[in-house]
Amino acid sequence: MVGLVIVSHGRLAESLLEAAFMILGEQRQVKAVGLQVGEGLSDMQQKIQEAIQCVDEGDGFIIFADLQGGTPGNAACLLAGLSGFHLVTGVNLAMLLEVFTARAGASAQELVDIAINAGRASIQDLGSEVKSRLQTSPTLGTP
Repeated sequence: MVGLVIVSHGRLAESLLEAAFMILGEQRQVKAVGLQVGEGLSDMQQKIQEAIQCVDEGDGFIIFADLQGGTPGNAACLLAGLSGFHLVTGVNLAMLLEVFTARAGASAQELVDIAINAGRASIQDLGSEVKSRLQTSPTLGTP
C-alpha cells in the first residue's frame, strides 16, 4: 500500500489527519508533519524524511503539502530524488478522504490523480448554488 505523508505549516497536517480519522477511522501508513515556529528548511526536510521511512513499505509514497512554495513543500521537493517520490500541493480534507478510500490496490500515480481530481471537485461556490436554488424553490431555505 502506498504510504502518505501530510506536511504543513503549524498543526494543519495533524488536524486534517484527525478529521479524516474521525470520518473513516484510523488509517495505516500515514504521518503528519508540521513546521513549527523557529524551525527551518533543514529541520522540516529531516522530519519529512523520517516520516517517509515510517510509511513507505515499498509501494512508494505521496507527500501532501499545504502550500506550493512554502517551507514544508520546499523541504519535500528536496527529497525528489528518493525512489517512489510523489508530491501534491494544496491538500484538503476531501482529497485525503478520497485517497484513503481508494488506497488499497491503487498505484501512487493513480492516487495522485484521484487526489487532484477530488481536491478540485471539492472547491465550489456553494453559496451561489444555494441562492440560485432558493430563487427557483423558496421553500428550500425555510427550517
